[in-house]
Amino acid sequence: MSFVPRSLRPTGVVEVDGWKLKRYELTGTGAPVDPGLVAAAAPHIASLLPSELRHPALRHGGEPIRFGFLLLHQTQDALWLNLYTWVHSSIIHGKAAWLTLARPEEGFRILDEPFLGCVWELPLVAHERSSWVRHMMMGPGLDPRAYLADSVEATVGLP
Repeated sequence: MSFVPRSLRPTGVVEVDGWKLKRYELTGTGAPVDPGLVAAAAPHIASLLPSELRHPALRHGGEPIRFGFLLLHQTQDALWLNLYTWVHSSIIHGKAAWLTLARPEEGFRILDEPFLGCVWELPLVAHERSSWVRHMMMGPGLDPRAYLADSVEATVGLP
C-alpha cells in the first residue's frame, strides 16, 4: 500500500437527538463525499450516540453535555461513519459504522470492536481535543458556540 495524504474539510454542524455535532468529510480525491452516500449515512448517526446520560459523571455542571463530531471518510471501498461524542466532561466516546461501496444494499454495519481511527482520521481527533480543552475546559466558563465554530480544513496523514 502506498501512502497518499487525504483532504479533510468541515461541512457544518448538525443536531441529532439533542446532540450538536460538528460534521467533517475526508476523501482521497479532495472532492466532497458523494451526496447519495451522505444521505445514506444520515439515518445511522443516532444509532452511534451514547444510549444514556443518566450517570452523574456524564453531566457537566449539572447539565448533560451533548457535543461531538462526526466524520464521513470515503475510501476506495467503503464509507466510514465515525462518531465521537464528549462524555464525562473530558472523555471522547467513539463508535463507527461502515458501508461497503461495492454492496451498498447491505447497508451500514456498526463496528462492534474498539477503535480510535486511522492515520488520516487521527489529526481530526487531535484538533477536536485541543478545541474542546480551549473552549469547554479552560477559562471562566464553557463556550459551546466557540467550540462549534472551531473546525479544521487540511491535508492530513503526513507524519
